[in-house]
Amino acid sequence: MNAKLHKKDFRHIRDHWLSVVFRLTDVVVSSGILPLLLSWEGIAWQNEFFWLMAAVGLTTTIVMHVFNLYCPWRQAHPIGELRIIVMGWLVVAAVLLGLLYFSGAMHLPRYVVALWIVEAPLAMVVVHWSLRASLRLLRRRGVNTKTAVVIGAGDLGVRLLETLNKADWMGIRVKAF
Repeated sequence: MNAKLHKKDFRHIRDHWLSVVFRLTDVVVSSGILPLLLSWEGIAWQNEFFWLMAAVGLTTTIVMHVFNLYCPWRQAHPIGELRIIVMGWLVVAAVLLGLLYFSGAMHLPRYVVALWIVEAPLAMVVVHWSLRASLRLLRRRGVNTKTAVVIGAGDLGVRLLETLNKADWMGIRVKAF
């Protein structure tokens, strides 16, 4: 077996740095809501909460990966991302409720768990949409762009060129026509 990596493999890694950023923010948001809720409600911190936070962060990353949340969303509508976050979070919430039910050591008030289940996906959506808006702004300024070549000088090729030039937020720069 040849252990030599191809140039394509490195490009694949380089192109997915955004995926790593989104994964890390999802872990921080999904598990970081709990300490905020506990301090807001005046509930004392217990060591079991750390393990719960770690399990939720790991579960969020795995479930959202399975639901393809970390694929490129350059041309997709934001509602599709919202749908995936909500569906994936329902699975994470089911795992969370299972952990809380089967481990008698974790005593969280039900309203804190309910707030967590509602607020975490809302915060994830806000963070995702904020990052996407930032990326669109950067693409308009020429950062994080893709290059394209339009083949065909007919009506369809001209319309495609005009569409790509007008949609600068997509970050697709036409190099040749």
